[in-house]
Amino acid sequence: MAIPREPERVSGARIRARTGHRLDHWLEVLDAFGAAAKGHTAAALHLAADHGVDRWSAQAITVAFERARGLRTVNQRMDGRFDVSVSKALPAPLPRVANVLAHPAERAAWLRGCDPALRKGLRDALSGEDARAVRVRAGKDARIRYPVDGHTVELHVVARPGGRSSIVATVLRIATAAAKEAQRSAWRHALERLKTHLA
Repeated sequence: MAIPREPERVSGARIRARTGHRLDHWLEVLDAFGAAAKGHTAAALHLAADHGVDRWSAQAITVAFERARGLRTVNQRMDGRFDVSVSKALPAPLPRVANVLAHPAERAAWLRGCDPALRKGLRDALSGEDARAVRVRAGKDARIRYPVDGHTVELHVVARPGGRSSIVATVLRIATAAAKEAQRSAWRHALERLKTHLA
């Protein structure tokens, strides 16, 4: 089963609407099942197979249980590593943003003053013999995904009405909570710089 993209945003009202029961009911069900000892996969399967909960809700309830019982924190994966996303609305159309990502001079101007490891990771991903390309779907979005220092970075730009766009930087499989916060801070600064560069 796939983990919900942002399970920390799941509300008790949404769980009740989808399952007919409040979240605290499901936490009690998982306590009775012994979910803390049996693990995430067994808990989610128990909800789906034995209680008829849809797969998405089973995952969301299991994540909420793990957080409520101190087994997982916000942005933490089942394997103990962390994911974090930072987004920004941009005052420029998709092709302009894709151009900044893809062209070295534009990218260097954007990233001037940003975290050195962030700059190096993006530069290395887009140049050299193992270079990746910024994939653009005209009028829709642009995306690049690359490994760096044991984790993965994905930049996703989406076209918005009125000649605008938005960007989400997601860093996956970060080793520690402290490193997660460092990544969040570095990408917030970088995306703010990108907004200024495009203005």
